[in-house]
Amino acid sequence: MKKNNLLYIAFGVLVILVGIFAICTAQTSRNPIKSTLRGIAMIIAGIAVIVFTIIEQVQKKK
Repeated sequence: MKKNNLLYIAFGVLVILVGIFAICTAQTSRNPIKSTLRGIAMIIAGIAVIVFTIIEQVQKKK
């Protein structure tokens, strides 16, 4: 893997961790439903970045 792809995977993991943190702290915010949805969206975005990076690597090897 190139350094660029490892950077994408690290970014995806970071986004997932921030999403988990947003969900954990949602109860203390003024609008907990929006905070929870924002955290879920961040987790989905992080997973998408990781999956698309892996798919790109698999296609380049063929």
